[in-house]
Amino acid sequence: MQESSTYMAILEEGIEKGIEKGIEKGIEKGIEKGIEKGIEKGEILGLREAIKEIGTSQFGVPSESILAFLVEITERGRLRRMMRQLRTVATWDDLLAVQ
Repeated sequence: MQESSTYMAILEEGIEKGIEKGIEKGIEKGIEKGIEKGIEKGEILGLREAIKEIGTSQFGVPSESILAFLVEITERGRLRRMMRQLRTVATWDDLLAVQ
């Protein structure tokens, strides 16, 4: 049976359909992951920008080293904690110490 042309055609068609389905699922997952990453990156950028704006009005213009340090912070949770602490800390250094 393995050598019949009908069997081989059915087998090849099944393999092709399986590959197509696998590619479709992979693309869907990739798009979902890309959207999630984009949303996360946008939120991080927005938090940093808000921290810079509010911090500037409260502590004055940040130095280049403070801005460089702020850009290195990639954890959303930490940036959110920093946002919450903006009104309670006294300096940029105090704010950057928030973990």
